[in-house]
Amino acid sequence: MIQKALIGLDGSAEALSAARLGAEISHRANAKLFTLTVHNDSVVLPVGASWGEAGIAANLLLDTLSKEQEETEEAGIVIERKEGAEPVALREIGLPIDRILAVSAREKVDLILLGGHSHKSWERILLGSVSDGVVRHSSCPVLIVRGDGSIPQRILLGIDGSDSGNRAAQAAGELAKLFQIRLDALITLPIQREKRHAKEKRISGETNEEREQTESEVEFTQRVRTQIEKLDIDFSWNVQFGDPVKTILAFSESEHIDLIVVGKRGLGPVESMIFGSVSNEITHKATCSVMITP
Repeated sequence: MIQKALIGLDGSAEALSAARLGAEISHRANAKLFTLTVHNDSVVLPVGASWGEAGIAANLLLDTLSKEQEETEEAGIVIERKEGAEPVALREIGLPIDRILAVSAREKVDLILLGGHSHKSWERILLGSVSDGVVRHSSCPVLIVRGDGSIPQRILLGIDGSDSGNRAAQAAGELAKLFQIRLDALITLPIQREKRHAKEKRISGETNEEREQTESEVEFTQRVRTQIEKLDIDFSWNVQFGDPVKTILAFSESEHIDLIVVGKRGLGPVESMIFGSVSNEITHKATCSVMITP
């Protein structure tokens, strides 16, 4: 259950989209909302300059950054209030990744929202330097928002059998219920497993090892399905064979998905669903919003 949410604002249009969606989530969930702006106060002394000159330059830079931070904060708050939220504005000085994670831990937030930049090279650097770092180290779900921040109409849940995947299922289900929208659950199995299933249809007497692996898959998929059914939401259940990243992205595009939810780590019985790498690829390659759960 989302009781506290944190939005990272950096002055970009994408961050304002995150503010819009975060405010809507906060309003519907009756959750406390924090907005955070961060600026780095480190100053490099120019070659040949005196410390006195550098000090003057540093003060001018800090004044400029402080004004920009105030403007960024105000722009986010205006949008959030339009969506019915009343955020608590926070300002921090330091490295964005460090400060976002520190504030998240200090305030015990349940969800972090960040703007997802496009796939242009320089914007990819920004995404890699902040969003990737926050996702990698966050102890709560991180939602990378793309688009205009509108309420998603369909959510895609990428499933594996790990604890992280189970938490992803819970988070996706809660959002689907919050927005009263459909959830598409998708499990991707290795292509080798598909070939083996075909062989088993032709040859009787499979080994105990093969039977145990198949039963294990059935067991955890049923467990996750039961978990979703308890949330009392509209959902579809899909099983496909192939590469996890390609399968999830292709499904997302063909079904016009607005939000993909996956776990950060895959340690369950479906060995190819290693979400440490899958989640990273999906975060960068998806054209829609992505939520990563720890």
